[in-house]
Amino acid sequence: GVFYNPWVFEKETRNHTTGESLQLMVSHIRLFCQTYPEPKRFAAIKKYFKIYVKSFNGADDLKKQLMETTSLREVEKLVEPYITS
Repeated sequence: GVFYNPWVFEKETRNHTTGESLQLMVSHIRLFCQTYPEPKRFAAIKKYFKIYVKSFNGADDLKKQLMETTSLREVEKLVEPYITS
């Protein structure tokens, strides 16, 4: 379900762009960080990045870079080029 497809609860299924998936990931990370503001908790969310970062050119490299992040801001900087392109 949701651990494979973050869009599983959509009423009408459709394909989503890379930008849409990454924007959703950032939104979910933001909610996580608001709920668990301690910086040491950030590592717990990283195991879910693979749900959003797949099936596009450069996904593997982006996943590797995202796994090195320690904050929402770092994630936002990395995904910005994929969202705005």
